[in-house]
Amino acid sequence: MTTDHIGDVTKAFIDYVDHNALHAVAPENVLIEAFLNATAAEAAEVLAHLEDDDIERHLPRVIVHLIRRLAAAHKNPTPDAVAYEAQNPNLGIANQPSHLRIVKYITDVYTSQIKGDLWSVAERVAADAYTRRVGEDCERLAQIALTNVTAAELEHHIKTNVERWRDHGKRLRRITNHDNAPTNLKAVA
Repeated sequence: MTTDHIGDVTKAFIDYVDHNALHAVAPENVLIEAFLNATAAEAAEVLAHLEDDDIERHLPRVIVHLIRRLAAAHKNPTPDAVAYEAQNPNLGIANQPSHLRIVKYITDVYTSQIKGDLWSVAERVAADAYTRRVGEDCERLAQIALTNVTAAELEHHIKTNVERWRDHGKRLRRITNHDNAPTNLKAVA
């Protein structure tokens, strides 16, 4: 083996480890891990404040959809329950990932060493979604403003977006101010 080849292999290995470390701490992945350790009631309570599109990436969004189905059926969202639910070919999910891909993802997230509190990580995910949504909407508003649109039409688009942002902000505050949120837990004497 040449020195250059050993250097390339070492760099590839370091890149792989770095990627996995970043993957493990991504808030959406930590949220999935927390859901996989929650009861059906705990999951349902948090999911009442999260929308599926708060999850940016497709695969974690699919897992949240599966967890939502399980919680609605009063079933704990354990890794095996989610994997079993994923076998259903009629989940109503566009571009449904393969069962193998879902199982690999669940295994990867569940066995990570990064553990998160369900409420605090839900707050992070909702906050990330809020800032992402505002940024995307502002870009769209700027694009609309550059078209041949009337002032009344532009105001309508702005009003619609502001209402969405307010609704999302209210959901975020309900998560932040929830009794089980870490900032609201009472100290045990």
